[in-house]
Amino acid sequence: MDKIKKYLPLVAAGLAALAVILGLACDAVVYGKDTMFETGQSGWETVFPAEVMAMIMVMPFLTFLLVIVGGIQSLKAYFDPENEKASYIATACFLVAGIFFFFFKLFFCNAADMSKDLKKEYDLGVGAIIGAICSLLAAVAAVLPIVMKKLKK
Repeated sequence: MDKIKKYLPLVAAGLAALAVILGLACDAVVYGKDTMFETGQSGWETVFPAEVMAMIMVMPFLTFLLVIVGGIQSLKAYFDPENEKASYIATACFLVAGIFFFFFKLFFCNAADMSKDLKKEYDLGVGAIIGAICSLLAAVAAVLPIVMKKLKK
């Protein structure tokens, strides 16, 4: 069990990297969910919209930033196992980012100032869902070594 506990922060960092890569590359928001012709907008296009080059959508950007910070803190916890603070910070970052991934549709529709009828046509894409799941699993992997250490005492 100690061997597994040693590598859990590294697993959390790997899940964070997977969440960022898939969240940016795959469709984060999908339009036309009830029709045969579904079009999507990737996470990169959601964070940095092409219409306004100088604008960054703050909440999706914050989501990816939280996952990156959580991954860095997990690596810090891996290289310094006695540093419980880094694991707690990583867990908090991953939990908040996991919740924010599920709000991508809301962030996108409110930023675009859409009508209620048009908002119904949008749905979460695969990138946002996989990013949320990976982020929440990373939160569990980041806090599990501390929980196992506390239960051992």
